[in-house]
Amino acid sequence: MQSEIEALTNSLEKSNSSIENLSLEIENLMNSLVQSNASILNLSSELDTRMSLLSSLNDSIIDYEIQTAGLTASLLMSNENVSELQSSLIIRQQELINLSTELYDVRQDLFDSLDSVEEANTKIQNLERLIAGKNETIHRHLERILTLEQQIASESTAFAPLLFESHNPVGVYMNHMNWNGGLWDRVTFNETGIPIVMYSNGPKHVPTTAFHWGLVCISKYIASNNITHFEAALEIAHWAVQNQSNEGGWEWSFSHDFHGGVLGTMDQGWYGAMTQGLGMSFLSRMYEQTGNASYKQAALNAVGLFNVSVEDGGVYREYHGLPWYEEYPTPNAGSFVLNGYIYSLIGLYDAWVTFNSSIHAELYQDGIDSLHAMIGIFDLGCSTSYDLVHHSVPGTPPNIARDGYHRTHISLLSVLNSLENDDFQSIEDRWIGYGRGQCYASPNGANSS
Repeated sequence: MQSEIEALTNSLEKSNSSIENLSLEIENLMNSLVQSNASILNLSSELDTRMSLLSSLNDSIIDYEIQTAGLTASLLMSNENVSELQSSLIIRQQELINLSTELYDVRQDLFDSLDSVEEANTKIQNLERLIAGKNETIHRHLERILTLEQQIASESTAFAPLLFESHNPVGVYMNHMNWNGGLWDRVTFNETGIPIVMYSNGPKHVPTTAFHWGLVCISKYIASNNITHFEAALEIAHWAVQNQSNEGGWEWSFSHDFHGGVLGTMDQGWYGAMTQGLGMSFLSRMYEQTGNASYKQAALNAVGLFNVSVEDGGVYREYHGLPWYEEYPTPNAGSFVLNGYIYSLIGLYDAWVTFNSSIHAELYQDGIDSLHAMIGIFDLGCSTSYDLVHHSVPGTPPNIARDGYHRTHISLLSVLNSLENDDFQSIEDRWIGYGRGQCYASPNGANSS
């Protein structure tokens, strides 16, 4: 029994020991279980993450499948395009073969033509030598043309008279608004603004110069509206009204021996057609600007002397029955100065148009008719004559107009051409040629070299 008890005791001790071992093992298992639970939690969390990633991947796969389907469709279309391109390529290859054949034929033709190339080159060389010779000739001609053009340009620059395409009887008078120097270099003015001309024998009041100055001032005023010029013109207009004689003229207050006195002396108190014409042109413009009746009356009165003969103190003279208005009424015979005559015609025209005066119109037309008949007498073939003294004094040479007066003749003719439908245009052109050294060429060669 004791042995059984001991055996049982031993068995119990063994059982306790096993129980202790099992408890330790259970405890270890519990720890392992805790760790496993923690791992399970971690794995569960990781599983969730992987599931989420898997879901995203599934979505991407769906997108890829959609894209793949699109690419597949595109690929099918591309395949069709490739087929078309292949067909086109086959066509192009055939064309290339055809072109190669043509190229071969062309090369063959070229080889066949090589024999004639050398002959063509020889002809080309001959033509080149011929062209070189022609070019040398052309070059010489071009040099000659250039020389002539330079000469013409030089002549044109050296002689370029003022030409007028229109004339306004109450507007700017010719080129007077630009007058500077020349006459004015020897002109002074008195206390009332009237010009005084310095001659070799002393200062003189010259009515022609006074009216030239008046036309300068009124033209500058019309062009610029500068009141200073208008005031200066008023001084001349006042003088013109106050100093007009009962005969309607403006006297020269000193005697004058025109052309050295060969036609006699014009005694103090003589009248000139140029003075009267400039006076009418000036007063027409002053009346237009002011409406002053005294200016109109003075311009109308100025015409009276055109119907009075030189012998009776006027300006009227005849050349072989043709009326002429003398700038210088020389007593013994006519001087027939051209520029002064045309100035007087322009004055008659200005007063005729401005005041609708039939007397001025008639005298103007008579004067134009005379100029048509007489203008050729002033043409000397290479220049113009200032006057016709050589007709009045037999055996004397013509008074050839110097450059300034020749230019004035042309300028005055251009004014008349604007009024008379270019009736004097051929003469104007010819006289311009004279100024450029181009003498009149006689039809029968009488003056040819």
